[in-house]
Amino acid sequence: MTYFKIGDTAYSADDPHLSEALATAYASQTTPRCLCRDGGIEMGIAKRGAIYVIKPGRQTGAQHSLDCEFYEP
Repeated sequence: MTYFKIGDTAYSADDPHLSEALATAYASQTTPRCLCRDGGIEMGIAKRGAIYVIKPGRQTGAQHSLDCEFYEP
């Protein structure tokens, strides 16, 4: 399971409150972090219509844990 930190709160990828947290973070330009590694990895937020989705930060794929869905060699 992938976990993200937005502000001071951690959310699982299937948390029902994640979408609302992403919308708030997008509006306030808060950077979410993937918690696959200690300290987290910077992520981004994309708005697709009325939906907010978390996306990997630029050039961060290799920084993620090998078992993270955002890992890219």
